[in-house]
Amino acid sequence: MYATAKYHGLRIDSYIDERHDPVRSSEAACTYLAKLYGIYDDWYLALAAYNAGPGNVNRAIRRSGGKRNFWEIRFFLPRETRNYVPTFMAVVYLMEFSQEHNIYPDQVSPSFAFLDTVMVDEVLRFDQIAPLLDLEERRLAQLNPMYRMDIIPATVERFPLVLPQSEIPRFIAFQDSMRTLAPERTPDIVFVPEPITYHVKNGDVLGKIADHFGVSVRQLKEWNGLSSSMIRIGQKLKIHANPSNFSVTLLALLTAFGVGCGSQEGARTALTGKVGASGEVVVVCDDVIWDGVVGDSLRSIFDRPFPVLPQYEPWFKLVHLEPEAFDRFWKPHRNIVVLELADRVDTQEAKVSIYKEKYSRDQIYVTGTARRGDELASALADQSQELVSVFHRAEVERYADLIALDENEVIRAELGVRAQLELTVPRDARWAKKNEEFLWIDRQLTRMKGGDNHDVQQGFFIYREPYVDDQQFSMSARLKARNAALRAHVSGRNAGSYMTTEMRYSPSYEDVVFKGQFASELRGLWRIEGDFMGGPFYSLTLFDERSGDLVTVEGYAYAPYFEKREYMREVEAIVRSLRWYETPITQP
Repeated sequence: MYATAKYHGLRIDSYIDERHDPVRSSEAACTYLAKLYGIYDDWYLALAAYNAGPGNVNRAIRRSGGKRNFWEIRFFLPRETRNYVPTFMAVVYLMEFSQEHNIYPDQVSPSFAFLDTVMVDEVLRFDQIAPLLDLEERRLAQLNPMYRMDIIPATVERFPLVLPQSEIPRFIAFQDSMRTLAPERTPDIVFVPEPITYHVKNGDVLGKIADHFGVSVRQLKEWNGLSSSMIRIGQKLKIHANPSNFSVTLLALLTAFGVGCGSQEGARTALTGKVGASGEVVVVCDDVIWDGVVGDSLRSIFDRPFPVLPQYEPWFKLVHLEPEAFDRFWKPHRNIVVLELADRVDTQEAKVSIYKEKYSRDQIYVTGTARRGDELASALADQSQELVSVFHRAEVERYADLIALDENEVIRAELGVRAQLELTVPRDARWAKKNEEFLWIDRQLTRMKGGDNHDVQQGFFIYREPYVDDQQFSMSARLKARNAALRAHVSGRNAGSYMTTEMRYSPSYEDVVFKGQFASELRGLWRIEGDFMGGPFYSLTLFDERSGDLVTVEGYAYAPYFEKREYMREVEAIVRSLRWYETPITQP
C-alpha cells in the first residue's frame, strides 16, 4: 500500500515505484514485519497485521474481549486475512518439506541466475539500451520493474540497472552510443509524486491542509477541480505532495489505510511495542522552545560525538514535533522528550523526570518543565550525563532483546564448555578461531547502499590472563594485553599483517560495575598493521573468581561504507550479554 511503502522509505513517483523492486521491497517488508512483531510479540498476529493492517487486528482483539491469539480472534478479522495466515504457514511448510511430498523446484536458468548491477548517471530509455545489447525490451523491463515508464530518470542522482553479467561489458562499451538513438523521444524529466488521498476532517480548511503537505491552495484546487475554497467533512482530496515535506503528517494519514499501532492515552490495554528508528529521540515542544536556549541545551547534550568512532556521529538524532502533532501514532516511539514552559504551581521549580513504558513497552519517556527557558536549559544540562546514559543503555538492551529472539544456541553452549562463560550471539554468527588461548566469533553481513552490496563485519574475542594485581585494570595494561593477544591470534589478509590498536585517536577508558562486579570498559579504534582496514571496538574486562583469571570479552565492527554507531550499540549488547557458565546439574 502506498502509505505503508512511503513510511518505510520506498520511492514512488511518476518514473519510479520501488514497491516493484524485489530487493528494496523485500527489505521494507521485512522491516515492517519486524515492527509488527515488536507491537504484538507474536508472529501470527504480525502476519495478520501485515495483511490487514494493525488497525483491523487491534479491533479484532477488542471485539474478542482482549484475546491475543490469532486463532481466537480469527473470525473477527477480514475474510481475506482469516485465510492469509494459514496459507502463509502452508507455503512455508511446503518450502521446508517439499521433498517429503515429491515436490521439487524448477532449475533456474543461467540467464536469470547470473545478474549484476551497473549505476547509470544519465537519462536512458529502454528502447535505447536494448538494441545495442542482446536483450529484448520486454526482458529489460522484467529485470528492472521499478521503472514505470521504461526510462531511467538519472538527471541528478544515479540509478541502478540490472543486467545479465554477460551484458555488462557491452553496456559499458556502448553507453555513449545509446544516447544518440532517437534522443528527441526522451522527455523532459519532471518528478511528480504519486497522489495520496486525504479525508477532510472536522476543522480542516484548504490553507491548513496545504501547509501540512507543503503545497499551495491553488494546487489543491487544480488537482481536485475545486472552483472555491469550500470543502466538507469526509470529502476526499487528491494531493501530489513531496513526502519529504510532510513526514509528520504521513503518520496521521496511515489511519486512512488501516495502519495503526496500539494503545492510546488512557486506554486500559496492554502496552504496544515501541516504534521508531534506533538512535532517534523525538522532542515534543513548541517552536519557541526548540529554537531557543532549551533547544540549544538539548542539542548540545545529544549532538555530542558518540565515543571513539572514526568519523563524527551524534549520540542520538533528534526529531522535533510540535505538541499538536504528537498524536497516538507518535506516542509509542521508543525515545521521547516532552518540554514545556508555563507559569503554573507545578512549574515553579525546573524539573526533569525520566519514566519508562508510558505509552509502549521498553519506552524511555522524559519530561522537562519550568517557568523560564534558561531554568529548563540549566536543569537539562545538570542531568545531561544521566539522560545520555539512560537512552543509550535502553538502546543497547533493546538490541540484546532482539538478538535473544534468534540466538546461536550452538555457540552459546560451546562457549560454556570452552570458556566457562556464555554470550548471546546472533544465529548467523560463526566460529573464526577456537583454541585454549583465544576464541574468535565472526559475523558477516551484507548491506546495500547506493545500489551496491557492501560487506559489514562484526567480530568478538574472548581471552584470559592470570590475575596478579589491580594494576592490570589500568588502561595502559589493558591496551598492552589487548595488542599482545591480537598480534598473536588475529592476522590480516596480507602476510605479516595483524590487528592492533589505533593510537592516533585516544581510547576511552572507564571503571564500571558490571552485574555487581568491578570491571573495566575500553572503547577505541582498531587497525590492521600492514593493511588498510580499521574500525571501532568495545572491550569489557572483569575478574573470574572461579579461576583467578582476568577475562576480556571484546567486540568490533568493520563497516567502511556505513555509519557505525548502531553497529557498535549492537556489539556492546552482545559483549554485555556475558554471564558465567553454570554446569547443568544432572538429576538422579
